[in-house]
Amino acid sequence: MQTVAERLDEKGNLAASFFFLRGAGARSKFTHVIATIAYHISHSIPNSQPLIQQAFQADPTLVSQSTWHQLRKLVLDPLKQIPPQTKPMIIVVDALDECDDHSSITEFIGLLFETYDHFPFRFLLASRIENYIDMAFTTGQAPSMTCFMKLETFDAGHDISTFLTSRFDEFCKQRPRLFQNTQQMWPASKDLAALANKS
Repeated sequence: MQTVAERLDEKGNLAASFFFLRGAGARSKFTHVIATIAYHISHSIPNSQPLIQQAFQADPTLVSQSTWHQLRKLVLDPLKQIPPQTKPMIIVVDALDECDDHSSITEFIGLLFETYDHFPFRFLLASRIENYIDMAFTTGQAPSMTCFMKLETFDAGHDISTFLTSRFDEFCKQRPRLFQNTQQMWPASKDLAALANKS
């Protein structure tokens, strides 16, 4: 997901990101997720910054309040006051299952569905399968608002081959003298397939 977030950032489509990591102090807790998302939004969408700062200044205790209150005051309310973005913006939250606070994750997922119509962005959420997370995505209206990609059944072979071909082409173009006498494609198709299979 780190690579996905970096690519989105390069294209100017990353609004914010948060990467949970089990056993890594603050990164394994939910406490600072909304504040971190708000901070990233204030940088990716500069005209939101004064409004987000104003919300913090008006109530310094925001980060200790409910997830809903933080989401409304630090993200939704400021975004309502600025013009809509001209391109799609994504918030990436990775490794939901690595957060120690299962109830906060369930609440967060529920809030995203409740505020779906008011959110100007889309969320890209990633997680291993856990019952409490699975239930949050399969109850109520959640399935109709969600696009799932189950990576355990996803065949990435074609994507890997495309990526490798692109990188090898780039490598050859940057070193034309090395490959000027090469008659056939480098690497050979069978070698490229073998590399993709091992990736």
